[in-house]
Amino acid sequence: MKTSYEKLSQLDEKDRAAKMKIEEVWDHYRNDLKLAEEKIQETLSTVAPAVSMVGKYLLMSGGKRIRPVLAILCSKIMGYTGEKASVLACSVESIHTASLLHDDIVDGAGMR
Repeated sequence: MKTSYEKLSQLDEKDRAAKMKIEEVWDHYRNDLKLAEEKIQETLSTVAPAVSMVGKYLLMSGGKRIRPVLAILCSKIMGYTGEKASVLACSVESIHTASLLHDDIVDGAGMR
């Protein structure tokens, strides 16, 4: 059985050029990601001030937002549209952010 890399390396240039680039995925789902970011901001502003501050710091520290994009893609594949995809993306990213925050507290980390 061939690996994905072996299969990809057999594609000719025309086929490779036809494959969607990751930036195109982000561009295609930019509005959904924006809605998810807004929901995350809204969620963080309703919790305790210390948690809100640290959560916003973790969230705004950047990243590629792979988890929310994957959540949006999965929801689209399953037929969800509009707010539901963004809510799912918000939930996934919020759980990840909470796990980072919890890990830092347990570790007694002074900075990330």
